[in-house]
Amino acid sequence: MKPRTTYHHGDLKQVLLDQALTALEADGLENLSLRGLAQFAGVSKTAPYRHFRNKEQLLAELAAEGFTLLAEEMEGAGTKGDNSLCGTNYPLSGLEPALRAYVGFAGKRPQLYQLMFSRHGYGLHSDRCRNNADRAMGCLIDAVGTAQTRGWKTDQDPVSLVLSVWSLAHGWAGMLTEKLIPDEVGFNPENWLESCMGLLG
Repeated sequence: MKPRTTYHHGDLKQVLLDQALTALEADGLENLSLRGLAQFAGVSKTAPYRHFRNKEQLLAELAAEGFTLLAEEMEGAGTKGDNSLCGTNYPLSGLEPALRAYVGFAGKRPQLYQLMFSRHGYGLHSDRCRNNADRAMGCLIDAVGTAQTRGWKTDQDPVSLVLSVWSLAHGWAGMLTEKLIPDEVGFNPENWLESCMGLLG
């Protein structure tokens, strides 16, 4: 990747974060370094330390970016009749796009997703990180609430339902990004959503 030779004064932190997101997916967490980011940005090796005390702080900031992006994806995921497995009138029609967005995010950014829920990310929550994790969870809470108003599992505790749906999404995201489903079981990973909806319905 060709290093930048200049950057607009004042935007170095965002330049470093943007490049870190790219480098994380391309090279993995173990190869991510502040010095490497400095080289890309065309600044001195010490310049990034004005914005991040160390790599741990950089990772916490990346986790916050990740939860922001996840929240935006989930909030923007509307029910699309032409893409829906269950149809817009089905009680779980609001859950389908939320699950699709969650697992889809993990598929597009597997390294970032793993970081977000690792000790480097999830255990170092900033207010921004917490707020955006809550935004993403709010999408599941709203979808479950809507499903219950339409008659789905009305006798069950909504908090337990939300946690169960989240664990389902999180489990599928992990299995798919880590390619944990053995070929010999004969399951097509592209059918994960259909399996989810069948289990929930």
